[in-house]
Amino acid sequence: MSRLVPSLAALLAAMVLPTPVLAADWMEDFREPYAEDWALPPDDPISIELGLRYWYSMGQHRMTVLGGNYASDDVSHIVEGHLRIDDDMYDFYAKGLAGYSAVINNTYSTPTVALATSNGGSIHYFGSDIGYTPFGNDDVKFGGFVGYQFWNDSPDMGRENYLTSAGGGNSEPNNIQYHMIRLGLSGRAEFGDAFDITAEAAVIPYALLGGTYGALAVPVGPGESQGSAGTLGGWLYGAAGEAMARFHPTENLTIGLGGRAWYLQGQADVTFDTRETATPVNQTHWITKTTNFSTLRYGLLGELTYRF
Repeated sequence: MSRLVPSLAALLAAMVLPTPVLAADWMEDFREPYAEDWALPPDDPISIELGLRYWYSMGQHRMTVLGGNYASDDVSHIVEGHLRIDDDMYDFYAKGLAGYSAVINNTYSTPTVALATSNGGSIHYFGSDIGYTPFGNDDVKFGGFVGYQFWNDSPDMGRENYLTSAGGGNSEPNNIQYHMIRLGLSGRAEFGDAFDITAEAAVIPYALLGGTYGALAVPVGPGESQGSAGTLGGWLYGAAGEAMARFHPTENLTIGLGGRAWYLQGQADVTFDTRETATPVNQTHWITKTTNFSTLRYGLLGELTYRF
């Protein structure tokens, strides 16, 4: 036992003494830390805007078909939600919106209604754009975008009764829908931290038209009755534009005021049925075209947005 203790002490000393030498060799081969400028930038390049808008909008619809004129002029109050995501590093952005009419005050006329007013119907829409704004500088940026938008613009224009195959009566409201492709230019100018202006202008080269025209009044001959509501089809084209001046009372809050306009026109297809009044199961299916078809909606926008 007296000989084992000195031997263990010598072995421990031999294991400990070379350690500084090994550590020094290891530190000489270790890589130096990365330079400070290699790290990601401290500012987040992604910014998000989320908010609400109020659209005081005025609508105008015109159609001529089978020799009859249809007109609608409304003032509608629309509530809209919107979202925008900007990638400042690569100059891309994505935005979306969805709106629904809270109140519709409409004045309309058809071949069977000289002039009438209504407070019903529906106006709603949703859509999204993807944009790229590589031009300009830190204060002014502009570029282009592509997007899709669904738009239903159907203020109440009354209903025309029609005869069913069972011999009963029925009617349907207007339900006019557009599926639109948008191509345009957009830009933003910032004036310090307190104010900015945004604007966009788009062409709509293709808008697929569909839905029901319940106000369609079909001229029929003796012994015949209208046998259905009208069905719309075909495609339209048009344009859209929007501009907004925005004030930033705080770093995150934005208050804006601006204007917007959407317009579509073209020649639409209209299909409908007529029936023998005495034998309603005997029907004839018709298709015709409008000599004009247009829809316009424009007005003032108010915005309240949170930015982060």
